[in-house]
Amino acid sequence: KMSQLSVTTLFEVQQLIVDAVNSDKVPAQIKMIFQLVEQQSQQKVKREHLVYGLFSLMSVYLVVGHAAELLCNAAGFAYPAYQSILAIRSDRKDDDTQWLTYWTVFALFSLVDFFSEIIMGWFPFYWLIKFAFLLYLYLPMTNGAQEIYDKIVDPAFTRFEARQATSGQDQEQPEQQQQQQQQQDAGAESHHHQ
Repeated sequence: KMSQLSVTTLFEVQQLIVDAVNSDKVPAQIKMIFQLVEQQSQQKVKREHLVYGLFSLMSVYLVVGHAAELLCNAAGFAYPAYQSILAIRSDRKDDDTQWLTYWTVFALFSLVDFFSEIIMGWFPFYWLIKFAFLLYLYLPMTNGAQEIYDKIVDPAFTRFEARQATSGQDQEQPEQQQQQQQQQDAGAESHHHQ
């Protein structure tokens, strides 16, 4: 059963990659690269094979390379920053929301990333996993930042806001009670002096 599960999972991953590289959501710049490679190889190199090769090289480098942290962080900054600039320049609101959502999730993830040196001591594949996670967050095929925002960030922030509102009311009530007591005391004193 385990080998059947692995074959099924690998087939699903392969199909996901084939669908992704042929998707309408692939950025124009990447489509141009695919087309250039296909033209140069006279259609002998398929898009998905190019992705497999690049991903394999990147994976090995992210595990053993000296600048794995730099490469990983560049992947998390460069393309999203470029897309954010394009979003700011555009009149559409949906792309602004997409990249604001990415940067929000990215910022929260950076809190975990602060401990990357400690994590690397226990888990040497950290940069590879982080790289895959960052791709998951911003690639239009996965839109992972929106998913994480909807399932984790927004509910947590809603609970935080509710607690803040409740604690603000709790603080207001003693102040209001104290003011009422002072008014009653002042009223009683002025009534007593008459």
